Amino acid sequence: MFEMVTPCGLYCGNCAFYKDGDVRKHAKDLAILLEGFENLVPIIAEHAPEFRNYEAFGSVLESLSSVQCPGCRAKDVPDHIQDCSFRKCSMEKGVLFCGECKDFPCSDAPQKNPPVAEKWRANGDRLRDIGINQYYEEVRKKPRYLH
Repeated sequence: MFEMVTPCGLYCGNCAFYKDGDVRKHAKDLAILLEGFENLVPIIAEHAPEFRNYEAFGSVLESLSSVQCPGCRAKDVPDHIQDCSFRKCSMEKGVLFCGECKDFPCSDAPQKNPPVAEKWRANGDRLRDIGINQYYEEVRKKPRYLH
């Protein structure tokens, strides 16, 4: 359970880039269901213009079907996770989650991105208030990308 919640309080299972996440699973399922559909798109696009960009949709679907992020707590993580200030700081301070830190909230908040800073603060406050077990049950049921 702990390995599925990032130091900043996000849930890996709902991440579009997590290799074992719901997004990847559903993208793979949809890709299988749509196999060969691209052959019908030119005909459909004559009556439904939104299908004219089906090739771009297919590229996004292929990308979502093949994501490989192991999660923030894995040893071998992509560079953007390796460089994450929340990850580094929690490791340095010996806490699993930012909200557990005695210095939370601190200056590590992403000041250049207010929506991310607000979500980080809310996640840390909520985790601190209810504990990791209840927080996990809440966060795994929520859509990831809503503010």
